[in-house]
Amino acid sequence: MSISISKGNTKTGRIPAFSLPPIKSCPNCDACKKDCYALKAWRQYPGTRKAWQGNLDAVQSDLASWESEMISRINRMKAKFFRIHVSGDFFSPEYYKAWTRIARACPSTRFLAFTKAFDNIRKGGRPTNLTIVHSSFPGMAPNRTKFPIAYTYPKGGAAPVGAKECPGNCETCGACWYLKAGEAVAFEMH
Repeated sequence: MSISISKGNTKTGRIPAFSLPPIKSCPNCDACKKDCYALKAWRQYPGTRKAWQGNLDAVQSDLASWESEMISRINRMKAKFFRIHVSGDFFSPEYYKAWTRIARACPSTRFLAFTKAFDNIRKGGRPTNLTIVHSSFPGMAPNRTKFPIAYTYPKGGAAPVGAKECPGNCETCGACWYLKAGEAVAFEMH
């Protein structure tokens, strides 16, 4: 099974991540697909496109084997933090539940996922080491009942009042991994 876990990027630092293809694995992306930051990487880098598509193929072809392999690899790498989906989203309830089992099986790692796929994460619970953040794009109504919120604002614009502005490097900040319901972070569009 071919699974690609990235070793990080300029924004996340050296935090490993698992990604899927943009748009086709993203429910509820109508408001953001024309400005999708991940779509730029998908189009520009053939290796990225191949890796993300390979990840989706692995998940869809044998979810149980993929889950087992992810648990093994994440535990071996002993990562303090792990990002779920620099690109992609929880495209089905079964896929979300697999991530909750992965997080439970890797208790020394903190997991973070930004999502717009709330219909797919309603059931299955959430372990304490998995932070789910509502990804709110301009024009989208935030879900304030259960999750922290990540706002995206136009380049040169202002972050929403009360939101912590992203400093630009997850490795040196790490605040998103500990956000609680009612708290917010803001990202300038790039």
